[in-house]
Amino acid sequence: MSKTVISGSSKLAILAGLVATLISGCASNQPAQIGPGLPGNLSISGQLGWLSVHHPKVGMAYIVDSHGRRVILRGVAASGFEDQDYRGANSPRPNYPISTSAYQGRCPVDNGLAPDPPLCEVQANLPALKQSVSASSENDFAQMRNFGFNIVRLTLSWSLLEPSPGKYSRAYLARISQVVNWASQQGIYVLLDMHQDQYSRFLVDVSRNVPNPPGCSTSNGQDGAPQWATITNGKPSCALLGQNELNPAMAQAFENFWTNDSIGENGKQIPQGQAPGIGLQDHYIGALAFLARDFDTNPDVVGYELMNEPLPGALASSAIPVSNLYQFSDNQLYPFYRRAIEALTGTRDSLSTCPSNHPSPTNTLTSQATTSPVIPLQPLLTGGQTCSYPKLANVKRQLIFFEPTGYNNLVDFSPQLDAPFSGYPNLVYSPHIYTHVFTADTSPGAVGTYPPSYQFGYQSAMGTATALHAALFVTEFGDSPNRDSTILANMVQAQQDSLVGSTFWTWKENCGSTIRACMNGWGVFEPPPPGKKRLQNGPLYPSRINYLDVSWPIATNGDQFAYQYNFGTHSFEMAARSTDTIPHNNLSQQTLVMFSNVPGVTYQPVEVSGTATISKVVRFPDGSGELVYIDPTGPGNYEVTRLGYSATDTNNFLQFQSTVSQLKAQRLLANPLAPISEINARTTLDTWISQQRSPLFSAILTVLLGPISNDPNQLSLGAP
Repeated sequence: MSKTVISGSSKLAILAGLVATLISGCASNQPAQIGPGLPGNLSISGQLGWLSVHHPKVGMAYIVDSHGRRVILRGVAASGFEDQDYRGANSPRPNYPISTSAYQGRCPVDNGLAPDPPLCEVQANLPALKQSVSASSENDFAQMRNFGFNIVRLTLSWSLLEPSPGKYSRAYLARISQVVNWASQQGIYVLLDMHQDQYSRFLVDVSRNVPNPPGCSTSNGQDGAPQWATITNGKPSCALLGQNELNPAMAQAFENFWTNDSIGENGKQIPQGQAPGIGLQDHYIGALAFLARDFDTNPDVVGYELMNEPLPGALASSAIPVSNLYQFSDNQLYPFYRRAIEALTGTRDSLSTCPSNHPSPTNTLTSQATTSPVIPLQPLLTGGQTCSYPKLANVKRQLIFFEPTGYNNLVDFSPQLDAPFSGYPNLVYSPHIYTHVFTADTSPGAVGTYPPSYQFGYQSAMGTATALHAALFVTEFGDSPNRDSTILANMVQAQQDSLVGSTFWTWKENCGSTIRACMNGWGVFEPPPPGKKRLQNGPLYPSRINYLDVSWPIATNGDQFAYQYNFGTHSFEMAARSTDTIPHNNLSQQTLVMFSNVPGVTYQPVEVSGTATISKVVRFPDGSGELVYIDPTGPGNYEVTRLGYSATDTNNFLQFQSTVSQLKAQRLLANPLAPISEINARTTLDTWISQQRSPLFSAILTVLLGPISNDPNQLSLGAP
């Protein structure tokens, strides 16, 4: 089944530049129609503007637009842009061309061995609404907009950004700019993600002369660092116990990165070139700054993700990346994040700037802790650090996304000190939540269910984000489509319950790699069929339409709100509490709700009750959906409802209609999802571990976590 109509939340992106010309200043309640001949080069920034993080006096921080409305972004990761491993790929040549000319009006042939097809927009010369969104169109961003996404997580590779030490690639930067322009044309925000998986795709090549020990089969990394920055100290690149993540070469490469080593695999010092320092982290931070300097004035670039799924290095007595996660986070990961933030934003936190010949001082966070809610937190922020990394870019308004260690995927919480580490105000905590996909209960021999609910990972992330004074955005979730009715449905429901935006993993995928499995086609589209001229993809997965192309509030006026979308009836209800009276013609401050019309479903008209009214409805000419502006008429609660049902689903409709009649604003707003502290999350995990029958599994978790009595949150902040 292929859906080719314009649908879902993406209409907000298209309408961003149309609102002013169509309906601005108009007090009529008649729906405005989109007609032919409208401009096609539209940007969501015209509607929402710069995004930032709002820090309320009570409760967790959240993302807002330039008008102060709470914003929920929903999108997808475009993994076809990174330089990933596949059979024969451990050469300097990337999977697909970097030159922008290779993508002007055409799309490179899909390499079936690569994990993903290339990222293209072959009709970028046409207005946004004129570009084809068919499954065979090779217009990725028109398809994203049509599917209902308004943010894309663009997975970048350090190996392409800095192919030689200290020499940053202008060609790759131009290619990134080309893709950002494609997204902007379709009204889609871009998150620039410095992606890595298993450190680098060059592990095997670096360790080619090192024999594998018995029981350790050859295994490469996946993507990330360039070959010159992959320093393995003579360790073999192989999978211990058959696990690619237990790779001695990868563990050593990470260890050298976290210690900011400056000696290359050949025993010689790595050339500094244009990098701000001689160490590996200095080169990486220089690459980040090189990227940011080109985009730090672009509101369509929502921000930068500092590193994907970071892993600890090897213990001194071990060859695998298993070490205490609290120590790793406090002594290596978050100090690195802080240095990167200082370089991008110029945040000093009352410290002087480090000398240019030594920009990366050693520092830790564990020696200081505070419960003060005031930002900046000077006692903590100066703990162990004597100076700030030199400012290399001018990021002032964009968001900085940071992840916990990749082991978060195993336990659905992050073992770390939960306390602020930077005074930059626009920080976004961005864990990956793969409940019952990668969590510990899926391990061989595991008994019992862990975690106890799909909400657990979101509640623990809410607790950590609150403690770190950051907003929350989940940059990865997903599953195999054959489990969508359970896994994906519950994941999206948990996002609704927690009011969290997200990017789905992944957009499109191939199935031809002999090293990385297709994972049953995790993309939104089915994998491309074989053929002489391989297309980018097959048709859309119907289940992805059902659980991802949904109605949802894009921007909400009010200090509290909640919403529910029913996947069976495609009905929607939202409750909010406004403190303002908005002029009727001031659309920029009104609540915006995007309603997606699913084929075969009949909808009742949108209804608004309480202290609000419908100000404007913008309908799409093909009937695929509508954008509704809700105008708060004064302080108080208001509710937005639209009921849907299919001809064969009357019973579900009647049942949901009855449920909606009970879910009034007061009830929705009175029972928000509560955060879970790291200590309580850890206690839940320890209880589950005690029930396990696998000594090896328990031993690994014991090394990773240590005794709960050493939890720094318990030691420093006290158990709740």
